[in-house]
Amino acid sequence: MKSIRIIKSLFWCSVVFLTLWSMTFSVMQQVLSMNNVYYTILLSSVFYITAIIGYFFVMLANAKRRWCLKRQQHGDTKMGCRAGIITFFSNIPAIIFDILMGASILLFVVIMQTEWKFGYVPYVLLSLVTFSLNMHCLFNGRIYKYITTKTKENE
Repeated sequence: MKSIRIIKSLFWCSVVFLTLWSMTFSVMQQVLSMNNVYYTILLSSVFYITAIIGYFFVMLANAKRRWCLKRQQHGDTKMGCRAGIITFFSNIPAIIFDILMGASILLFVVIMQTEWKFGYVPYVLLSLVTFSLNMHCLFNGRIYKYITTKTKENE
């Protein structure tokens, strides 16, 4: 019971940090156009720190999930499913992020063919693409599946 709470908290911390990481893309043009070295260093620090911490939390949650599954009788760490990046539409949050990912990628490709590619719009779309891709992988992945199945079993 305690381990599922740890995995949940690690999962949601990774969601928060990866969301912050994708939001840094949307402010890049303003910071880079200011020609201020301090703001550029601050933004790049936030960019790398949030990405590293976010993926570190994903790795910790996955390691804890695998450890918990190995302690059980069957010990199947793959849980009979594929990795989150190649799985689509597996639950309600995943459906939302899969649709958002497809729409944002399509819109990004279209915008890059127009004159808007020189403005602020591509940075916002890049932020949406990275956010939706990360959330697609997380909510279609084994960690979220483990969290939801264990929570239902404990109820």
